[in-house]
Amino acid sequence: MEMEMRPFETVVQLPPVVEEQRPESALQVPHPLDPAAKPSESLAQAPPPSPRPRLDAPPELVIPRNAQQQDLELPNLVVAFSLTAAFEIAFRCAQTREHYPKTFQLLCLLMVFALAFLVVAKYIVANYPKPGRLLEHAGLLCGVTAFFVAITAAFSLCLKLISWMVYALSLLAISICNFPPPV
Repeated sequence: MEMEMRPFETVVQLPPVVEEQRPESALQVPHPLDPAAKPSESLAQAPPPSPRPRLDAPPELVIPRNAQQQDLELPNLVVAFSLTAAFEIAFRCAQTREHYPKTFQLLCLLMVFALAFLVVAKYIVANYPKPGRLLEHAGLLCGVTAFFVAITAAFSLCLKLISWMVYALSLLAISICNFPPPV
């Protein structure tokens, strides 16, 4: 007898199913699919299902993250950028001992304003919320402007114009979206 080889056919013989014997224990848990099994009184019962929400009720607002945490992310990035750049500038100035161009000095001044505004805003917002928020926004504006000044310093004139147009359009979009609509 010659056995014919078929590449896509596999025959597997499984061992017979043997019912395993469980040891008797003090805590008997019924099998979840056994309809005759009754739950033990000593086992904790699941709470009854909660009633379904009404369809005419307004939906609950779901905020994925803590709003206060989200408000602190951008100022933290600006502070990190300012501190990193400040140490780099201090090291460069100590090494070269020369005067830097006006653009570089503007960048340093913007970072000073950004850091000062954000630090003052952090400590006055609890007692003076409106001025605190205003200083925080001013600090963010100075920080983002310093970032654009730093990034575009080495660009050609064409790339500088494109970058500053992106900056201006971003400010315009922020202004339009945050301006209260007329009543």
